[in-house]
Amino acid sequence: MKPRHLILIIYLFIGFSISFFVWSLEPYSGDLTRIGGYSENDHGWNLDRLSYTKSKVSKASNLDDYNHPFDIVVIGDSFSDIPLNGPYDNWQEHLVRETGMSLVRFHHNQVKPQELLDHPIYLNTPPKLLLFEVVEHGLQDALTFLQNPKYPQVSNDFQQILYSKKSSELIPMTPWPRPNNITLKFDTAVHFLKTNLKQLFSSKHKALSFQLSTPCFSSQKRSTLLTYYGDLRRNNISEKEWDLISRRFASLTYLLGNQKQTQVVLMFPPDKSSVYSPFIVGDHPFKPGIKRLNLSHTKTLNLLQPLQEGAKNGQLDIYLPNDTHWGSAGHKIVADAILEQLFTSLSSEQRR
Repeated sequence: MKPRHLILIIYLFIGFSISFFVWSLEPYSGDLTRIGGYSENDHGWNLDRLSYTKSKVSKASNLDDYNHPFDIVVIGDSFSDIPLNGPYDNWQEHLVRETGMSLVRFHHNQVKPQELLDHPIYLNTPPKLLLFEVVEHGLQDALTFLQNPKYPQVSNDFQQILYSKKSSELIPMTPWPRPNNITLKFDTAVHFLKTNLKQLFSSKHKALSFQLSTPCFSSQKRSTLLTYYGDLRRNNISEKEWDLISRRFASLTYLLGNQKQTQVVLMFPPDKSSVYSPFIVGDHPFKPGIKRLNLSHTKTLNLLQPLQEGAKNGQLDIYLPNDTHWGSAGHKIVADAILEQLFTSLSSEQRR
């Protein structure tokens, strides 16, 4: 065989190998697969999510969008986000359809809680409920603007919020499959190789992998847990720091709760590792976080228990296998927990 023919064969082999590798990789759709260099083929969700056909939540960019009264105001992070193009399966979508109430959602970066106190609509027509939401691994960095926070001397009484279910709003949800079209995504292949190469020579992995004792996901690796390395930050928080964090949230609740018509509630989505840690095979490095807060001066939603119960009962994709966030099952569990803990439905007799 002539040398040039051998070189041509080698080039063709390399070219076909690279093309097949690129062709076999699905585009990233999960934050954990992306930052950890894991394959979507292995960890992408395969059970369709459920979505409403359109969003009924008002997604505000800034306080200018707070241009009329709302029944519910949410200030939150990515766990309260509403994707621009769906799926519309967020806990807020369930809440507005079940209660018939209006809801506006702000991101923490778009509005500071104290700015609401001077807003004319908040003052003149206060909402029935203000939900302040922070994910567990973000507790340490939240509300640092509050100087010398203290536990309030008065109790934070909470009255159940009354609502009348509107059956016309309870429309069926439609399946939303994961986009997994096979495309020639060279950028996906480059990122996959680059991330794995970095991790080969470093002990720092941004996404951690653990084996579970039971299948919890609809991915190819049904019993593999991917979780965020930032969950480990809570291990280093001292008791003194936990007390400071607790005082910050207690002060915020008291500050925003001066409007008697508004019920102020804290919502702390547990980290993915907190919910699935009971199912991890063998030892693991995760220590509880939310349970170390002193929440006696606040009204705080209990989300850890219903989410763990859902996992124990075999519900798949409560958290997405490739992501740090909830899937449709998780959002529905959270919406039901909010309704159970904060709301009371009026019967037909009570409405008369």
